Amino acid sequence: DSDLMDELLAEVIAKINDFATQNLSNTAWAFAKLGLWNERLMETIAHAAVRKIRSFDAQGLANLKWSYAVLGFTSAKLSDAVLGAALDKIDAQEF
Repeated sequence: DSDLMDELLAEVIAKINDFATQNLSNTAWAFAKLGLWNERLMETIAHAAVRKIRSFDAQGLANLKWSYAVLGFTSAKLSDAVLGAALDKIDAQEF
């Protein structure tokens, strides 16, 4: 039901700054898995993820990028941040 989804989106967007990194990647993953494309949500998640990018684990980075790829949503800032964080993890052998 679209009213329910609208309410859910509004709540997620309103509380996104309180989300831990796993919550961010899981939310992006869930919407991608359901094929629910919402530009405002994905922009909001991307912005929050960039701010917290160094705290993501490898799985979270992978899930985040997979979600954006599946939905066909691009964010240069997010892509650059994920790449940098992944390279740091490789250097630190955290993969």
